[in-house]
Amino acid sequence: MHKYFFIFLLFLLLLISHQNLMAQKRDTTVYYMQNNFGVVHNKAIANYIRIIVTPDSSSDPKLFDIHDFYFNGKTKMLATAKSVPTPTHIILQGPEVEYYGNGHRQSVTTYTNGAVIGDKFAYYPNGKLYYKETYGKDGQLSLIECRDSTGNKLTDNGNGQWVNFDNNFTRIIDSGKVVNGMAENEWHDREGLSAIIFITNYNNNFIVSTNNPLKQAGMRAFDRMTVNVHATFAGPGTIDDFLAKNLKYPAIDLKNHVEGEVVLIFLIGLDGSVSNINVVSGPDASLEKEAVRILAPTRWTPAVHNARKIITEGTATVKFKLPDNN
Repeated sequence: MHKYFFIFLLFLLLLISHQNLMAQKRDTTVYYMQNNFGVVHNKAIANYIRIIVTPDSSSDPKLFDIHDFYFNGKTKMLATAKSVPTPTHIILQGPEVEYYGNGHRQSVTTYTNGAVIGDKFAYYPNGKLYYKETYGKDGQLSLIECRDSTGNKLTDNGNGQWVNFDNNFTRIIDSGKVVNGMAENEWHDREGLSAIIFITNYNNNFIVSTNNPLKQAGMRAFDRMTVNVHATFAGPGTIDDFLAKNLKYPAIDLKNHVEGEVVLIFLIGLDGSVSNINVVSGPDASLEKEAVRILAPTRWTPAVHNARKIITEGTATVKFKLPDNN
């Protein structure tokens, strides 16, 4: 598996290098990316590859090429950027097309100076239209059309019921009434894997009141607080080092030769404490219980939005590997 992956990566680099030589010299940088934490140095925890190519000096406008790949070699995202301050902070310019792992389009969006402009189309993994939104020059969002996965219209011409799913289409995270393209009245929303249903009230697409910790009055429909500074593990060392050092392998799993990874999702509070820990996946109940026990007392430096601490979601992977003599 690793052999084929490196052959694929080498092919990509050679292809891009050839394209660069055909134009002007352009620098190419490759990153391992993780959905929740951005750039990672360990391929084992990465979700995809990001390739950034600097602008062609002879072109106008001078735009970076951004190309994300899944590890199966299929394209995840194609876009161009005006600037790339960091691999996770990209000022998009022009069209961006995202794809599912099965090759179907996920969304088509147009950007100007990093802001969405015009129509945005999103699609279900089966290729059918999910929704259409329109963004004005002032950033005003209009909710135009929303459908279920079979193609039935829930919202038509800006009126009806709107539903937003999570990235895996397994949970509804926002649902409520749309009138003349605007979110109105009481909506229900969720965060992460939490079972808590929050109540958010809208007037003309803007929040009037909410009990959701990631929203506040005055915010636009569907927005969550943008993180200027991401939450980080407070130490000592890295979160991976801490989890490995404090792990106590359950005796039942040693006896039964059970190993694997437990993936956790949780909330990081304003004081840096961890709460609402949920298990995404794991080999068995005892390993999952131990993973939750290790993570629970950890302390984090909370995320910051506009100089204000905010509650955010984090993920962690606890690795259980049997000793060689077992």
